[in-house]
Amino acid sequence: MACRWVYPLRFFRVKSEGSIKSRRLVLSSTISSAIIGSISIAVTMILDLIPMNLGLIIAIFIGGLVKGALGGYLAGILWRRYITI
Repeated sequence: MACRWVYPLRFFRVKSEGSIKSRRLVLSSTISSAIIGSISIAVTMILDLIPMNLGLIIAIFIGGLVKGALGGYLAGILWRRYITI
């Protein structure tokens, strides 16, 4: 029997029956980029590596989200083109 917190993670399965679900791949890579970006911004602010500039922090966070979504989209295209049979 699996833990209860594992069941919501089924939403992020991107491969099913030989095909790939592009929307889930884009969403999961965007969410993971947001989590990692939030952690890295928090650590750099705690260590005082960047100044406390709200515009800079928002720009870094939005740039990370865009890169995560674009990476998931391109990964889906490459997966369908080169990996699936």
